[in-house]
Amino acid sequence: MLLPAGDEEVDSVVQPDVVVYCDRSKLTDAGACGAPDLAVEILSPSTSKKDLHEKFDLYQKHGVREYWVIDPGNVALQVWRLIATGKYDEGELRQHGRDFSPIASHVLEGFSIDPEKLFADMD
Repeated sequence: MLLPAGDEEVDSVVQPDVVVYCDRSKLTDAGACGAPDLAVEILSPSTSKKDLHEKFDLYQKHGVREYWVIDPGNVALQVWRLIATGKYDEGELRQHGRDFSPIASHVLEGFSIDPEKLFADMD
């Protein structure tokens, strides 16, 4: 996914684990250009720092409407949503042993994840 700094210039190229674009005009032969509506990262020990800091800041800066992070190591799912200030909210956390209820997207109508099912095979 190409994230332009200005009208044409691309200053960042990233590859989330899952990305959803609702605006087909952002899809080109060269890839997707511009902020997606939803980006999902699945953490691993080698990528967690980059996903939780660098990509978080980058996605927020470029206006990715929802950022979902699946953390198998901590059996957790966290969702941040862009608010009117152009910043992410405090995030919704679902973690085993705490609130493990389903979480719904505000961007994709009808899409939700049930952490119990997502992490069911990890027991």
